Amino acid sequence: MLQKIALKLNHRTSLHTLIAIFLAILFGYAINAFPPFHIGLLLLFFTTPFFLVQPKFLLYFFIVIVLFFPNVGYGVSEQESVLNIYWKGTGVFHFSIVNMLLWLVFIFALFQKGLKKQEWGYCNLYKLFLLFNGLFMLFILWGIGKGISIWDATSYYGVINVTNMTLLVIAMLVFVNKEEELDQLKLIFIVSVTVRGIWGIIRFFFFGGDPANPYATLEKISVKVTFFDIGDSLIACIALFYAAWVLMNKHNGSSKKATLFYLVVIICLFNIVFSYRRTGWLGLVFAALWFATSVTKGKRLVFLASALSIFIPVLSIVSLGRFGLQKGEGVLRLFPDVFARGSFNYTQGRFVELYMAIKTIKNNLLFGVGPWGGYQQMSNILIFGGFEGFGMFTHSAVIHMLLKMGVIGLLVFLAMFIGYAYFWITKRYTLSSGTRGFAEASFAGFLFFVPDMLLGTPIIEFRHMALLGFCIAIPYISYNIKPSS
Repeated sequence: MLQKIALKLNHRTSLHTLIAIFLAILFGYAINAFPPFHIGLLLLFFTTPFFLVQPKFLLYFFIVIVLFFPNVGYGVSEQESVLNIYWKGTGVFHFSIVNMLLWLVFIFALFQKGLKKQEWGYCNLYKLFLLFNGLFMLFILWGIGKGISIWDATSYYGVINVTNMTLLVIAMLVFVNKEEELDQLKLIFIVSVTVRGIWGIIRFFFFGGDPANPYATLEKISVKVTFFDIGDSLIACIALFYAAWVLMNKHNGSSKKATLFYLVVIICLFNIVFSYRRTGWLGLVFAALWFATSVTKGKRLVFLASALSIFIPVLSIVSLGRFGLQKGEGVLRLFPDVFARGSFNYTQGRFVELYMAIKTIKNNLLFGVGPWGGYQQMSNILIFGGFEGFGMFTHSAVIHMLLKMGVIGLLVFLAMFIGYAYFWITKRYTLSSGTRGFAEASFAGFLFFVPDMLLGTPIIEFRHMALLGFCIAIPYISYNIKPSS
């Protein structure tokens, strides 16, 4: 009897996964073909009754969209036409349709919580979320008082995506609070990432790789990439970690499932390595080190020996394709955008924008220049990437937050991640091995993202902050769930 019930649940979950993936892909391509306002009205009309009854599927729908669709634009040649759904709707509504979909998910989560009188699941970040968003609201009011448009104050070049991240975490904690729901979300995630990873490999070998390829279009290096968007490497890292965890701990031990998980490991590892992203490679090292701390000592030695004997030689060979054609020798080839003209300094190359941002920050240290502000370009310096006038963002989330909201905003921003790390490091061993795996993988995803937080532009990218919210939410969900009898 129990086996029949379990079989029905598996069939139902698989069906929900396929439906969510199909609808998300259909949605993504539909908003590229039709006016955003019409798409919004049609979606609202046809889906509201269903999602009012089953609001958690709106969350699943949103997550699949974020998993499947990258934020593309940089590095695409003028001859290519690409779909970026994260900007669709901004011309009409100021905010993107996908962003408004997240807000709808959050509103439904609050309704469900109120109607069911559901208790808040444990999360030591609630007060910090409230503090950050309250501070952001004060900045908006300050800007309006100074004559700044509310649309400029809530620009995507500001900090609104940090707010979006907090809303997604809260919505996930409300909707996913049962073991069955976490299993559904896990299956949706693994299937989506694997399908996307297979597409990445097929495109890499037969269709010239990712059209967003600045190495080829801007640096004129003859190299193909699987996925340039670091978000794709992030989700591949989470799936890779989880598959390796299952294999090392021998959960669900059938040989067929083991074979599938080995395939997931190969697919995800290939996509990360051949993204040629240095932050992705460094993030993979961080995730691997965390994996080593997550298994027993005997398995740790086996894992480290295997990783060192396979990963380092493979990465060394692959890096020749990315850096072998660069001018210079040694470190100059690895970091051509840092060592401009053969030398390192703050007034040339990649770090020039950080230099100018810091010069601006010195005069606005406590509260920054506001979410609407930017750094002043110095007349004797050419900004990396060809931007002119005011720079609205920097290639560092830390410097970006310091520029926009000063020391006050940066401290609250960092406190959220410190609180999250403290929670998981102190609570991870209270979970069973089976429940812990996906949570460990999500925390490894957070560690994978640290290099991009330090040297990338995640705050201005809706997808990246949504994926970071996913990484934060899963460990709390796993901790709060009481396994069903």
